[in-house]
Amino acid sequence: MLRADIDIELIVEGPFLTQSTAPGGYGLDAVAARDADGVLCVHGTHVAGKLRQAWEELRDALGQGVETERVPPADGIHGITDLLGEQLKDGEFEPKFKRLYFSDFRLADPEPGQGVRYRIGIDDERGAVRKGAQFALDSPFRAGREARFRGTLRFLAVSRAEADKIRNQVECGLQWVPQLGADCSTGFGRLLTVDVGEVHPRPVKIAEHDWKEATGFDLALQPEEPFCIARRQVDGNLFESLEEIPGNVILGCLARSLQMLSGEKQATLANVVESTPAEPVDLAEPLSPTPLPSG
Repeated sequence: MLRADIDIELIVEGPFLTQSTAPGGYGLDAVAARDADGVLCVHGTHVAGKLRQAWEELRDALGQGVETERVPPADGIHGITDLLGEQLKDGEFEPKFKRLYFSDFRLADPEPGQGVRYRIGIDDERGAVRKGAQFALDSPFRAGREARFRGTLRFLAVSRAEADKIRNQVECGLQWVPQLGADCSTGFGRLLTVDVGEVHPRPVKIAEHDWKEATGFDLALQPEEPFCIARRQVDGNLFESLEEIPGNVILGCLARSLQMLSGEKQATLANVVESTPAEPVDLAEPLSPTPLPSG
C-alpha cells in the first residue's frame, strides 16, 4: 500500500468568488473565502463537489453500460461513491467515508486589491429594481484577471498502477468543470486551465519487529490538517468536536483501510469495532513512546 500525493493547480478567470460563512466588512452580503492565514482560497470540499458533478455528467454522456478507464463507474469499489463518498441528502449531516481528500486551494499569486461589486434584483411586474434588492459582493478579482490556486490531492492506493489510474480520472473530471465558485450563471469563475501533477508515491512503512511476543504498544497520532470528531449533534449543521480520539474511531479507520486493500465490502475488523471496548487517545497529553518487548 502507498500514500499518493498529487499537486494540482487551477487557473480561474475573474470575476470570481467562493463565499465564506465568516462576516466581512460593513455592508458586504457575500465575502470571499480565506484560510486560517488570511489567504484567499477555494475550499477542497468545493473542488470535490465539482469533480463529482463532472464525473456524473460524463457517465450520463457515455450512456448505460459504457465503461472507460478515464471515468470511474457510478458505484462499487473504485466507483464515484467509493472515491468521493455517498452524496448527502437534504438535512443529512452524517459522516460519509471517502478515499480522495483535497486540501484547500490557496491563491499562489500576489494578493489582489480589494473591490466591491453590486448586483440588483428586478421586479418582474414593474421592470425596476425591487425594494432593498441590492447585493454587495466582495470582489478581489477584476474581470479578465487570471488567478492561480494550488492545492494537493491525497489518497491511499494498493499499487502505483491504481494511483496512476485515479490520477488520470481526476484530471479528466476536473477538465470537464467549466466554472468554480458562486454566481456561475452570470459568468463568474470561469476555469481556464487544470494542471494535475504526477503521483508522488510515499510507501507506507511497516515497522520491523517480532510482534509475536508483544502484548501492547503506544500509539501517537499527529493529524496533518484540522479535523473534527463531533459530539452528539445539538442542532442542524452544528458540530462540536471531542477533545480525544475514541478508540472505536481508530478501529473504524483500520477496518476501512482493510476494506480498501482487500476490495471487499466487509472488512475483517468490522466485528472487532462492535465488540471491543477501546480506550480513547487523549489529545491534551502527548504519549511517551515506550519500547516494545523484545523477542
